[in-house]
Amino acid sequence: MAPKAALVVCYVSSFTATFDMMCTFFVLPLYWRILGGSFSSYGTVFGLYSLSRAVGSPVMGYVTDKLVGFRFSIPVCLALMAVGNLLYFLASAFTYEVDRDDSSSSGYGPNGHWVLTSESFSSVGAVGRWTLIGSRVVGGFGSSTVSLANAYIIQATADSEKTMATNRVRLCGFLGGFLGVTVGTATLRIPFNDLASPYQLDSVTVPALVALALQVVVASIAIFALKGENMPKPK
Repeated sequence: MAPKAALVVCYVSSFTATFDMMCTFFVLPLYWRILGGSFSSYGTVFGLYSLSRAVGSPVMGYVTDKLVGFRFSIPVCLALMAVGNLLYFLASAFTYEVDRDDSSSSGYGPNGHWVLTSESFSSVGAVGRWTLIGSRVVGGFGSSTVSLANAYIIQATADSEKTMATNRVRLCGFLGGFLGVTVGTATLRIPFNDLASPYQLDSVTVPALVALALQVVVASIAIFALKGENMPKPK
């Protein structure tokens, strides 16, 4: 019988992974455009998260089975999602190339914030775009924690409880997606600073930081909740 704490970690991991994917759903196109990316390439950038997850799930499954067990693989996946969100947040800082020291520049808006124009798009370097792409790949790979959670549930629960337990994993995933979109929509009310300075807390970056904080907390709990948990023998 699986410890209740370990089962809760599986449920929350599923919630966290879907929350991670959906919290930036509305602002990611805008962020990609601000960094100088084209609309035609955005679909690929968005899809990289799912592609990376498709690759990460069997890889992490093998690593879990043959090498480290759940007590390491699930926290590692959560940590990778956190790293992905950190890269997302840092992407704009790597492209801080526009000269904002000239207060007479027509690029400044009425509130003293830098306003991007068609000319300023061309001054944003490729480093930020590649950083954002990296965040999608790393975060997507980390989201394979959902597959690990399902595998743990199937292996660790009794036959009479498997269906209910796996459905709880799915339910937590659905809730994570719903709350992710809700949080992402709510943060649209935060004033948008248009890269006025690096490390801005605005409608583009706050959703990722919320997800990052959630992932750090869940990963920390998972380290203790899964202590001593390897691949359980099938019942």
